[in-house]
Formats: sequence, structure tokens, C-alpha cells
Amino acid sequence: YIEGRAVLNLQSSIAFAQYLADREVLGVEPPLQEYLARVGQVTVDDVARAANAYLDPSAYTLVILRPD
Repeated sequence: YIEGRAVLNLQSSIAFAQYLADREVLGVEPPLQEYLARVGQVTVDDVARAANAYLDPSAYTLVILRPD
């Protein structure tokens, strides 16, 4: 999902130009190909480890939206 969204968001010329300008001005790395490769290396265990480190199940808020 993340990889596909990143690529789709850069399909227009304006979006891609903005991406390149942001990278140049801010000196942000990595390049898109490296970012996509890194995202592809994330495992389920990596996500679980991060969730356990940063999310507190006792402090969640549940919101239910229903149509009128």
C-alpha cells in the first residue's frame, strides 16, 4: 500500500516537480527508489515491535461514526 501510494502520488508532473524541489531545498534523502526498497524490507515483526514500543492499549479512544 505505502509503496503504491508513493508512486501514484508522483504521477503528475507537478507532484513530481514538487517532490524533487522539496528534496533539493530540504536536503532530504533517501531517493524514491531507496525509500521504496526500505519500505519493502519492513517486516510484520518490525511493525509489532514499533507498536509495542509506542502504542499503549489502555490509552486508546474509540470513535463510532453513524449516518444521521
